Amino acid sequence: MGVRRWEVHRLEKAEKNSRIMLASLRRAAKGLGCELVYALAPKEGTLKELAAEQRAVHERALAKKREEREAQKKPWLEEIGWREKFLGSMRTLLRREGFRVRPRKTERGVEKELAAFREAKKLAGVAGVMGRVMSKSASQQISKSAGWLADR
Repeated sequence: MGVRRWEVHRLEKAEKNSRIMLASLRRAAKGLGCELVYALAPKEGTLKELAAEQRAVHERALAKKREEREAQKKPWLEEIGWREKFLGSMRTLLRREGFRVRPRKTERGVEKELAAFREAKKLAGVAGVMGRVMSKSASQQISKSAGWLADR
């Protein structure tokens, strides 16, 4: 190796104590006319199997994160009505390009009827409140009139 005996002893002791440095090993390999090969080997199976298992774990973790992000997005997207806006935009673009697009299947008549019903319900509620107030007022007027007639 071209080194003194005590240097070889020091390298062997460092290797025994798991404290040898790669640079020292490389010099020793060069002195012996060898090439240093540093490798890690799995305890079980092959490196390909280990890599495939790690890849599968990584892909599952990514899929879980993706699902969590989608779950967080969905309520917001539904709240802003993105689907209707997107479909409307797509229909407009297709029509501009000359494609014939079927009209959207809506229940516009039903929507108008529901709006009219809500308005009528609101008016009925107001009328009901006003009706109670008016009937109370009318009964007071009648009792005053009856009292006035009784006095005469």
